[in-house]
Amino acid sequence: MTTPAAVTFVETDLDALAKQEGVLACFVPAEGTLSPEARRLNRLTKGAIKRAVESAAFDKLGNGKVLDIAFPAGLSATTVAITKLPRRPDAAKARAAGAELAKLRGSRALTILGGAH
Repeated sequence: MTTPAAVTFVETDLDALAKQEGVLACFVPAEGTLSPEARRLNRLTKGAIKRAVESAAFDKLGNGKVLDIAFPAGLSATTVAITKLPRRPDAAKARAAGAELAKLRGSRALTILGGAH
């Protein structure tokens, strides 16, 4: 049997996002509204998050699927994972999003900016 990953819940420190390593994940609903955490990532990456959310690739994503940005400028993280997820997902969509993020994570640290989710 596999060992579950260790999970730690901490209050989000928006000022520390630029130095966070590994994978940074944020949730964005289909309409493209950015949470405060996603807006901070967008500012740090000089608009890359908003451009990704406005792209055709994001439009084609299913709920719970991930659009990733590798080696984003302005961040120490190796990847930003933009997860398409409704503001109030049902359990199946939330599990699908978690599975997608776990696959993308690999052996790297994963910081999920859950916001109101």
